[in-house]
Amino acid sequence: MPQEHLEFSYEEPLHTVTSYRQDYDEKHVEKQTKYYHKDHLHTEGEFIGQRRTDYVATRGERAPVRKPQDHLKPEGEFVRRPKEEAPIRGERAPVKKPQDNLKPEGEFIGKPREEAPKYGERAPITKPKDNLKFEGDFDSKFKYLLNSVRELINKLFCY
Repeated sequence: MPQEHLEFSYEEPLHTVTSYRQDYDEKHVEKQTKYYHKDHLHTEGEFIGQRRTDYVATRGERAPVRKPQDHLKPEGEFVRRPKEEAPIRGERAPVKKPQDNLKPEGEFIGKPREEAPKYGERAPITKPKDNLKFEGDFDSKFKYLLNSVRELINKLFCY
C-alpha cells in the first residue's frame, strides 16, 4: 500500500528516540549557587517626608508656564519683507512664476538649431559618425577587414 508508512498502530507505544539522542549521551549539570551581596548604603538619621512648598497648582488647573529669561536682545531695527496683499475672497490670486537666484556665468553658446522637416517632406539621411581612431600602423589585411566591416555596418544601419 502506498500510504502504509502513515498509519500508526495505537496499541503499541511509539519508539520516539531521535538520532541526536542516540549519538550523544545526556549530560547532567548542577546549578550554580547564587550569592547575594549586602550593600553598604544606609540612610543616616531619621527620614522626614515633606511636601514641596513651591508647587502652587491646584486640582484641575494647570501650572503657570515659566518662560526662561535671557539677556540677548537684537540690535537695531528688524527689516522684513514687504507684505503682499492677499486677494479678497472671490478674486483669483495672480499667477506667479517662482523666481530663481541661480544664474549661469558668462555667455551661453549652444548648438545651432537645425530646422526639422516639414509635414510631407522626407528627413535627410544622416550618416552616423564614429569617433574611433586607431593608433599606429596596421597591415593591409587588417585595413581591408576594417573597411569591409564598416561597409557592412553602413549597409545595415543606413538602409
